[in-house]
Amino acid sequence: MEKLLNENEQYDDFSGEQIASFKRYIEENDVFNDNVFEVFEKNLDYYASRYTRDEFVSYAELFHANSDFWNSDEMDENINLYEVSVDWRNKTVHPHDSEYVIKEEKYVFIDSFSNKIKKILNNLNKKDIELYSSVDLIFYVDGSLYQYLPKKNFVFTWEKNGKNLIDKISKILSMDLTDKIVIIPIFIPIRKMLFLGEYGYRESLIDYGRILSLVEHSTDDSKIIRRFESRYINEKFRIDSVEKSIISIITC
Repeated sequence: MEKLLNENEQYDDFSGEQIASFKRYIEENDVFNDNVFEVFEKNLDYYASRYTRDEFVSYAELFHANSDFWNSDEMDENINLYEVSVDWRNKTVHPHDSEYVIKEEKYVFIDSFSNKIKKILNNLNKKDIELYSSVDLIFYVDGSLYQYLPKKNFVFTWEKNGKNLIDKISKILSMDLTDKIVIIPIFIPIRKMLFLGEYGYRESLIDYGRILSLVEHSTDDSKIIRRFESRYINEKFRIDSVEKSIISIITC
């Protein structure tokens, strides 16, 4: 990396100030020490001083280290229990044989949507149910908000009059979403962390990325919106920003 930066000094693409900043970031993070906690302490101080908020402390590195997978009998038992819980939740929440599904009360069959929506939902249905255990996928189409239900041929009507909410989100993002298909993944890692601890969070993040990729590659015009102050979006959806949060939005 340092060699690359030295080579870049020969070009006009990077200013001397930028290169100096790059090198400083590398040097201040390149800490070698047998005491891992001392390393974390130095890096936490560094991150806290780099960002503009005085109260900022990056616990992410410490959490990342603690989220390593531990191969043990207890972990094996927890994984088995977690997998059973996913199956149980799928069968008991929005069950296939519910009379409300049959009557289409609060539910809509996938075949009722446009080809574009059907393609997205059918692509999602190709994957195992477990992939979606830490994410609730809400999507906006034709003025209503619906919730995707893994491996099912129907969706749940999350909010019949969803335009008001989408208008508020449009204002926060400074873009008009009214005439677009909007997909809102709600990240809920606690569902996996209850069984797998910190490692469950790491695995949930990986699953979240896989889901974004699935949706993105289901259409030719999809766009992932990532850089926004999510707490304002979370407030509009009445979620707590801790156990549940919205950290990206997809439009198509």
